[in-house]
Amino acid sequence: PASAAPDVVGAFRFLCGPGQLSYDDPIVYPGQPGAAHLHQFFGNLSANAHSTYDSLRKSGQSTCQNELNRSAYWMPAMLDGKGKVVRPDFVSIYYKRRPKTDPFCTTAAKGCVGIPRGLRFVFGWDQTRPTVPQPENATSTGFKCVNVWTPVTETYKDMVEPMKVCEPGQHLYASLSSPDCWNGVDLDSPDHRSHLANFKRDVNSGQNYCPATHPYIIPQFTMTVAYSI
Repeated sequence: PASAAPDVVGAFRFLCGPGQLSYDDPIVYPGQPGAAHLHQFFGNLSANAHSTYDSLRKSGQSTCQNELNRSAYWMPAMLDGKGKVVRPDFVSIYYKRRPKTDPFCTTAAKGCVGIPRGLRFVFGWDQTRPTVPQPENATSTGFKCVNVWTPVTETYKDMVEPMKVCEPGQHLYASLSSPDCWNGVDLDSPDHRSHLANFKRDVNSGQNYCPATHPYIIPQFTMTVAYSI
């Protein structure tokens, strides 16, 4: 397609319906069925505690628009006040990448690279530290009320404020955005987080940059889950 300059970011987005509900988590509890809290899965319908990069590529039907996309995505299931699952209508999966020739790649980091094959990570609020403040993880999450495609509220860090005004027929959107920086070495880490990091912001210039410990910019991944009111 024609250039979208000055916007150099390459991006693609697709929608997936909700898939299986499961107490599995193939990243945090691999090979341990039922060890996790309840998750809502999207994409590959065969994803379970035993799933690997190779198994997902080779098997499974998909809830996504393109059935050849066998990726698997999961997040904590939403429960109502009676402990029943609230099923979302859909999830929007969005990937964005800067070309490696973009000057930002070498001013904010050592370079921009693709997502390494087999990369595994968890992001968002850390359930293993429930009583510890997590301002670094709050940056990845946002909630807002939307009417069709038009926002009704601004984006908040929790769902309390949007739900005060969200009306029947509208949607609560819950968005999660992954870290931008990778250490360039590890496909996973003991906490499934430490090999990735968020951008830092220079207090003088206001520009984002990757920490020296995580010098490579990888494509950002955002999932936005829509719950019907």
